[in-house]
Amino acid sequence: MHSDPGRPWQLKELAKSVAMSRTTFALRFKTVAGVPPLTYLSNWRMRIAQRSLREGKTSMSALALSLGYTSESAFSNAFKRTIGMAPKRYRDAARAGGPLQDDGISSKAPRVEFADAPFVHQLAGILSRPGLHNHPIALREAVGKKVASNIP
Repeated sequence: MHSDPGRPWQLKELAKSVAMSRTTFALRFKTVAGVPPLTYLSNWRMRIAQRSLREGKTSMSALALSLGYTSESAFSNAFKRTIGMAPKRYRDAARAGGPLQDDGISSKAPRVEFADAPFVHQLAGILSRPGLHNHPIALREAVGKKVASNIP
């Protein structure tokens, strides 16, 4: 997810990459990350969008496409729902030095906590290792051991 946030990820594909059922993968991911996998992906995309809007000069439509949205409108709606303001307004506020929702949470959106961010990054690293997806048993063992060690 981290290496290709614009990819149209699906739970089935993520679970298959670690040789788990969708249910097992979703439950373990939520236990470790604190949110379901696709919610995590959406939040990750919004953090990338925030950084790009603050620091970059990428057009809104190019940013939307790079993050996997089919249109600027779809991206704008997701951004506003998550962050609490339209992306153009966010960019304008950043350029003017105004107040921003840097943590990705607006007063309207539910607060999302990442329970074990280092593990999620490690999990992303495991999932992105070249060729490891061709060895589902090794991948499942690597993920399973780390997940098991994070479950109270």
